[in-house]
Amino acid sequence: MAVRRLLVSGMLVAAGLALGTVPGAVAQAGGTYVVCAPSVNDFVWDGGGDGVSWNDAPNWDVDCTPGLLNQPVDDSVVIGSGETVQIDAGESAYVLALDNQGTLVVDTGGVLQTVNDSTSAVTQMRGLLYGAGRFVVTDTLTWESTPNGASTMSTRRCSGNPGDPGETCPGVSASPGTTVVEPGASLDISGRGVNLQDGRVIENHGTVTLSGDGYIAADYGTAFRNQRLVGDPQPHLTVANDRGYYQGFAEVGSGLSEFTNSGQVEKTAGTGTSVIDADYSDNDPQSADRGTIVVRTGRLTVLSSDVTFTSEARVRQGSAFADGSPGSCAVANDTSACETIRATSADPQSTAVELVKPGKKLRTVSIRELTNGAQPGGFGNPVRIETPNAAATNAKPIVLSLILDASILGSSNPADVAKFAKVQRKATSGAKYRSLPDCASAGGPSATRACVARAQSLNETVLLGGDVVLVVKTLQNSRYRVGRIPRAT
Repeated sequence: MAVRRLLVSGMLVAAGLALGTVPGAVAQAGGTYVVCAPSVNDFVWDGGGDGVSWNDAPNWDVDCTPGLLNQPVDDSVVIGSGETVQIDAGESAYVLALDNQGTLVVDTGGVLQTVNDSTSAVTQMRGLLYGAGRFVVTDTLTWESTPNGASTMSTRRCSGNPGDPGETCPGVSASPGTTVVEPGASLDISGRGVNLQDGRVIENHGTVTLSGDGYIAADYGTAFRNQRLVGDPQPHLTVANDRGYYQGFAEVGSGLSEFTNSGQVEKTAGTGTSVIDADYSDNDPQSADRGTIVVRTGRLTVLSSDVTFTSEARVRQGSAFADGSPGSCAVANDTSACETIRATSADPQSTAVELVKPGKKLRTVSIRELTNGAQPGGFGNPVRIETPNAAATNAKPIVLSLILDASILGSSNPADVAKFAKVQRKATSGAKYRSLPDCASAGGPSATRACVARAQSLNETVLLGGDVVLVVKTLQNSRYRVGRIPRAT
């Protein structure tokens, strides 16, 4: 059990010692911390020391320091409106509860643990935030990694420097910590990627924005809930770049991070691909609303483990929407590699729909795999694609990319599949699948038929790892499947 020294009249007393500083008072770059008496558990910031540093004891009304290492985690802390408090690199604050009505800065290399439910108005998080309670953002949380280190939110402190209380953290925490963004509040991520670990949940009722090079690397067991509750406004995840929500580290046999959306996910900037590389769902057990996806520029791709689920988005003409997975996003979190959508052995086919003709209006794009329409000798499941009212012409048709992983090609050579396999279409009102001609021989798509553009470039035909991409050009809605290779190769 940790022992605290006795505090008398603001001074630490230890019999037989007469030194320039009292025992338990230690000078650091961030001020002088003082170990409190066991009965001192409530702290209010008064700024009477250097006016900034958490560790500087005179900054607290009781003139000793809350949340010190190797002390019981039983301190409750209040920071008033208008105050700014900083936890510097190499410093830690382990508290039972926090009520921050001002601004709290956790610098790179700094640590904040909150055990019970806590609230914070303005937080600049560059270090580590962890704990099993709810950390409620009432104004703004700026979450940013720096060149000096990544910033992380976790349930437990799953790694620590020598002398720090790091845990081995087997499995996923049974009592996950939660970061809550209240209605009207915001979570801003920019500059670099940040880490979500050890089952921690982000529960968004306000606005989360990814900008610059900001993205979230979310490990297995974690979750993002874009959650609209009764009486609340619609929460938003705004992707204002070509980054996204990427799968981080995973264990064999574990699922992806979960992403539930009963609000709106919107890509508003960037001309490349943004990704929700998580197990996506457009509903939430706590919400009566179904979520929406809006793509105003570039491409947005979402992944769901439920192949019966219809992925749907409102897409501005000139942009694209896709289901499936960028398999290279795992572990390394290389966001440049994530911009090429690839089917994976866990998600062996994906589909991208691009509305080529530019325009200002948003059109609905929906993609659904049909598990009951596979054919002997074919590859993957048929896909139903709906693009009602999308503008298209022969010169600027709707472009579909049907992407197949090598795991469902059997013994067939990927290059042969890309070159010779039949792509078949069944019109929405049609009774039979019919093979599509090559665009070169058909002169492009027409009002009565789609066509296959087989080899526009190497990357669109055979991707690394044996993936195959078959490009279809069409003016209409339909169902598509990839049939058998029509001749021996």
